[in-house]
Amino acid sequence: MLIRLSTGIAGLDKMMNGGLIAQRPYIVTGDEGSGKTILALQFMLEGIKKGENVLYVEAIRPPSEIKENAKVFGWDLSNFVILDATPEISSLKKSKHVQEVRALGDVKVMKDIDEIKKSSSENPYELSIQSIYVKLSKELERVKYHRVVVDSLTALRLFAFRNSSLNAERVELQSFLRFLSESETTSLLITSIPREDDIPAEFVLSRGEIRLFKQRVGGEIRRGIAVMRYRGSAHDTSIRPFAITSKGIEVYTQ
Repeated sequence: MLIRLSTGIAGLDKMMNGGLIAQRPYIVTGDEGSGKTILALQFMLEGIKKGENVLYVEAIRPPSEIKENAKVFGWDLSNFVILDATPEISSLKKSKHVQEVRALGDVKVMKDIDEIKKSSSENPYELSIQSIYVKLSKELERVKYHRVVVDSLTALRLFAFRNSSLNAERVELQSFLRFLSESETTSLLITSIPREDDIPAEFVLSRGEIRLFKQRVGGEIRRGIAVMRYRGSAHDTSIRPFAITSKGIEVYTQ
């Protein structure tokens, strides 16, 4: 019997015939500012509400910034467990190119993170997909995580794959996605919409894709959401309107 997990967004769950099939990897795609991170945070918060263990891998924004932004919605992220893969502040100051110097921090609880990460000489980790794999595998041996978010694969491509060939990048991503699938977690991987002539590894190996649309019409922004693919389940194939409200994302199915 298939177990489904709620995304924390009632309208989206309805589009997916009850939610995400558990213990599978999915991707969330969309343009900048379309609401991908908000969706991922709601997915995490729903897990915490149900007493599940959740882990957030952040490679774009300092965790302290995410925590502050969440206050707009009245969300308390203090119990989020986070793997901080953002640039160290000293690296940003010393390097003309951010991707030249990167380090992977420790897994921490969000309430223990109060400021932008500063450089540390203790246990530095070069940021790579392998280092994230090692960190995650050790953490998943220690704790059974029900939900994992990676925000984002786009950032990891900029920083973690900077010295890799396209083929090597695909192999590393394939291994990473298989690892997530075999770890029996339900994972959301945030990424950009690819070019029409490109099919990234995550689009082949993930079990489904949720895509967010954002378009300016006249003087207003209109948003839509679609379940582009969903293996093993019937789903709504329409683009449904949604809004970012004071409570987060709300999807309108009627």
